[in-house]
Amino acid sequence: MPPVLEEPRSRHARHLYLPRDDKGLALVAILLLAAILLALGMFGTRNTGIELRIAANDVNAKKALAVAEAGVLYAAQLIQADGDGFNDELTNGGTGGALVAIGNVNTLDGVAYRERNFGDGTFDVRLTDNFDEQAGANDATLDADGTVKLDVRGRVHAAERVLEAVLKRSSLFSAGLFGKNFVRFSGGGGLTDSYDSQSGDYPNVPHGENGDIMTNGTVTLSSDVTIHGDVTAVGTVSTSGGASVTGQISQNAPPVTVPLDPVQSCGPPYSTGSGISGVGSYSYATTGSSAGKLIASGGARVTLEPGTYCFSGLSFSGGSVLQVGGPVNVSFTGQVVFSGGGFANLTHIPSNLQVFSSYSGNNGISLSGGSDAYFAVYAPNAAVVVSGSGDLYGAIVGRDITATGGSKVHTDEGLLRGTSGRPLSWREVRSW
Repeated sequence: MPPVLEEPRSRHARHLYLPRDDKGLALVAILLLAAILLALGMFGTRNTGIELRIAANDVNAKKALAVAEAGVLYAAQLIQADGDGFNDELTNGGTGGALVAIGNVNTLDGVAYRERNFGDGTFDVRLTDNFDEQAGANDATLDADGTVKLDVRGRVHAAERVLEAVLKRSSLFSAGLFGKNFVRFSGGGGLTDSYDSQSGDYPNVPHGENGDIMTNGTVTLSSDVTIHGDVTAVGTVSTSGGASVTGQISQNAPPVTVPLDPVQSCGPPYSTGSGISGVGSYSYATTGSSAGKLIASGGARVTLEPGTYCFSGLSFSGGSVLQVGGPVNVSFTGQVVFSGGGFANLTHIPSNLQVFSSYSGNNGISLSGGSDAYFAVYAPNAAVVVSGSGDLYGAIVGRDITATGGSKVHTDEGLLRGTSGRPLSWREVRSW
């Protein structure tokens, strides 16, 4: 048998490699695959960038909405603190009055706004009339129905959200004197009447017949008291000793449900003492058993700077006076006693000194009148006592109201119309 010849190993080795043409195809395939992977990477990077920009735009849009809402609330608070209606804010193209405090005028799309930086962006605010005149052409600078519109643009980088809010005057006061349980008015020379603080001080403007008394209980009038207004009671109305009512007397009337909103306790903690100054003998404690109580005696004169305060109580005697020169809201959790003293609101606008009480019980608030006693008291669960022959300008809500000694209560009709600035609602009118 002839021997089998084996091919050289070098020939087997050559069979392990591709021909030259196949090597070129493989290189092309590898380059093509690399190009595809690179393109996919670039596409993915581009998509990621787009998604990041979309996410950033969405965040900015949400921030712009928050900024616009902050503008609504801030402007509404300024207008409400101003407390004298909307007409002054409607001046200067809707940028006047309390809105001046927001900032400088900024013109957007040919329209003037008040602008303020807020967070990462800015908001621009203006007030517009709602075409409320009943006859003739609309006066854009005059509010006739107690309702206006607030236009606010919130901007963060390129994002903008535009809101339109409705502001309406609202009131806690439905009469000059409102007592949940009863109103008792006695003392020779005592009276109620009305005036409008927006027209000027009481002595200088005509006196109206809106010095109304209302109660969900009974009304007792005696000793030559004259009520220049209506008297309305769920129970009975009794008059004696020459007492008279110039308006209508309504007995067995339906109960009043508003205003009877409870006042929430403001403290503790109470105000720090910032904004309180004075001359004479006075003190304010921030710690201990008397924390939050303001005390004055011997004719001291204590001044509260414009702002909001929370006190546990107040005791003024010997002709001491609590004085304000701008918008002040004071809330009390305990008794308020003026013995021979009183309030002195130098602005002569009752809404600039508003007193709220969460106290429940007798002797909640004791008041005396005077030449500068312009204020509004809302204490629906506290007994209110008005004494002396002085003048009080404003309105009072109490659990019970007792007026003696010939007190004179001059109802501010502006309080009955309500304080301005409470936002009823708002809606978005534009976004990008």
